[in-house]
Amino acid sequence: NVMNAAESAKLNEWLAEEGMDGHLRLIYESEKFSALEFFAHCKGVPHTVIVVETECGLKVGGYSSTPWTGENTGWRRSEAFLFVLHSKDGCFKAQINGDPKKAIYHDDSGPDFGNDLKVGETGVDVQYNTAPKYETQQLRKLSTRDRKPYGIKAIEVYKVVESNDSTKADSPAAVSIKPATSFTPQINQALNKKLESLREALRQVERTETSLEEECSFVDTLFISNDCNDLVKLNVCGTTMMTHRSTLRQVKDSVLASQFDDSKWTQQVASVETWTPAEVAGWVRSLNGVPDDAAEIFEKNEVTGVELINLGNDERLYKLGITRPGTVGILSNQITDLRKASEDSASLIEHSPYCFGKILDYLRTKRLHSLNLIDKVQCPVVDDSQKERFEKVVSYFFPGSQVNEFIHKGTEDKSNPKMRKRKRKRTEDSSDSEYSDSSDSESD
Repeated sequence: NVMNAAESAKLNEWLAEEGMDGHLRLIYESEKFSALEFFAHCKGVPHTVIVVETECGLKVGGYSSTPWTGENTGWRRSEAFLFVLHSKDGCFKAQINGDPKKAIYHDDSGPDFGNDLKVGETGVDVQYNTAPKYETQQLRKLSTRDRKPYGIKAIEVYKVVESNDSTKADSPAAVSIKPATSFTPQINQALNKKLESLREALRQVERTETSLEEECSFVDTLFISNDCNDLVKLNVCGTTMMTHRSTLRQVKDSVLASQFDDSKWTQQVASVETWTPAEVAGWVRSLNGVPDDAAEIFEKNEVTGVELINLGNDERLYKLGITRPGTVGILSNQITDLRKASEDSASLIEHSPYCFGKILDYLRTKRLHSLNLIDKVQCPVVDDSQKERFEKVVSYFFPGSQVNEFIHKGTEDKSNPKMRKRKRKRTEDSSDSEYSDSSDSESD
């Protein structure tokens, strides 16, 4: 092993400081570095630790939360740090102090930690270039900028398996199978070839599982971070839109945010369309004058909320199995009332669906940016024929200087005198007079 017990314990201590409380599972080792072999074992695997022992006795490495891709895609964000386990100056950890979006660099020659540590087939380079991204005070003493890279004596790559990892010790992915040596050379070769194919299949399964975990984590961040009971259904001049209150409140102190703040917001009636068959059957049981066997018919046919609001027709209820005319009449009337109540629960926005849709799309990207899921938020791109109306709608919901967040300075047509005149007028008036009368009514 490259690491002794004390060095392994120190590395685990540093990982725990980064919130990675678990154990190390070896996924690749070699006495020389091969980019092809490295990516065959490590491509797509998150939370990896690389440890290299050089020919001069230096032990250096790095941790990256982001998987290595083996593709020439350039800089990437990662929760990463570098470390030295053995040197003449002792051991130390080097945190990133530059742009976190440039923590690692992806290419097909080997892992590269921001110009501060690169492992390649020619050896190991430390702070080999200008503009280092990690703490430099101690790493600078090991720099290979003006000399040859350190020769590699051994390299090991580990996956950090967190303590809550569901992989069991006796699972196929965790079992180490020794190569066959007990048979004839031909049989040993055939068995070992099958063994390597099995190992590659297991690695592919792990990479697929890891990819699925990352997708689930993304979905959790994007959707579960909001209370599903805080969904807002909007009726924008007949066009239905749905979003979260947190999206509508992205621009603080705006007119739109104030309409959906805690002091004015009352939760909308839950949409019937989201009802499960059990909830539908429960609703039927709650109706006065409807016998229990009618609810059982709905439950047996697994009628959902979407199907329920489309059953407000006597003939459809008969086909479902409801035969008593009185029960059919009650259900038909109640379903009609339920459908109307569900439709009427939407908050009315009396503005252009096109313009408000552009505003809503911008607010959604702004929320994604606040969750660190996208790097930049761009102004909405509006069709020339809708720009004047869009500016008025934006000025109503986001008066004063807030309007500049939605309208790019270069979007106006400099050859159009009327457009320039409108821009100057907007800086003098906080909102257009066409909307001043409706402001009070919509904020009530």
